[in-house]
Amino acid sequence: MEDNKGPAIKAACITLWTLGTVFVFLRLFTRKCITKNVQVDDYLIVLATAFGWANAATAIVAVAYGSGRHNDTFTLGQQGNAKLFAILSFPFGVLSFTIPKLAVVTLLTRLLNPSRVHHAFL
Repeated sequence: MEDNKGPAIKAACITLWTLGTVFVFLRLFTRKCITKNVQVDDYLIVLATAFGWANAATAIVAVAYGSGRHNDTFTLGQQGNAKLFAILSFPFGVLSFTIPKLAVVTLLTRLLNPSRVHHAFL
């Protein structure tokens, strides 16, 4: 009953979102300083990164309340808070990987100049 996956959850969240944020900043640096052409898709990627960090933050708060451990090892109030923050993190996580898809659509519409039918499909 001493299994505690909380530290692994925190490490995964922080490591992956830090790595992702580094790539986003490198992309923005390239777009702003080298090409001098920041577009809507870049702003969407930044928004997705912010939602990703919100997901990580709520997951870390859930771990602080006991998420990642067996329910028998913490109080009923801690269980409720752990579940609340774990569930609260889901919409942020979904938005963090849905918004980049919109960024791809804006990039494709800018590069390919599609017809009305293709634009509506995208």
